[in-house]
Amino acid sequence: MSRYTRILSTALVSGAVLVGASTQAVAARPAPTIPDVAPETMAGQPLQWDLGNYPLTPTVSGAQVCDPANEGATATLMGRQWTYYDGSNDLDQLSADLTVTLWKNARNALQDVATDGGVCSLIEGWAPTTWEGTNPRTHLLLTDGDSYAAVVAQGKYVVSVVIRDWSGDAATPEEAREAAIAGVEDTLDNF
Repeated sequence: MSRYTRILSTALVSGAVLVGASTQAVAARPAPTIPDVAPETMAGQPLQWDLGNYPLTPTVSGAQVCDPANEGATATLMGRQWTYYDGSNDLDQLSADLTVTLWKNARNALQDVATDGGVCSLIEGWAPTTWEGTNPRTHLLLTDGDSYAAVVAQGKYVVSVVIRDWSGDAATPEEAREAAIAGVEDTLDNF
């Protein structure tokens, strides 16, 4: 075997070892997960769907749309969504969307929602409203006039609950507001 062949063989083996080692190092670190903290019922409806863990989840599902092209914007490390509704699919009911997201800094993520920044932005019509007796650095209430979203930062997590009245006749806006707040509180009790 020539000197050139030995050097080339050594370089190829070394490169393969380095690539294998770096692949193993990345694979050895598991992705973070969101625990199953969903209450069995919310807004009087049973849990129907657990979407599982995945990254780039909207902080407030149902009140935001996301665009990963928002360069420099903060994005979730991981998220998980649950949906509550009556299985009859009758429009004369409340439904609830629960989202729990994991962040490097949950309070900053909450402020991104309040200021309509970050990777996800509020759907037209959604805006912050008053949530008496809470700390605005950790609590946020949103509405589009009929539906409500209660959003709370706790530790590394942001928990949000969106309550919707699909027919407009299942509840008053005040009842939707109270259901959103109760949904967030029930979820936080499960952490």
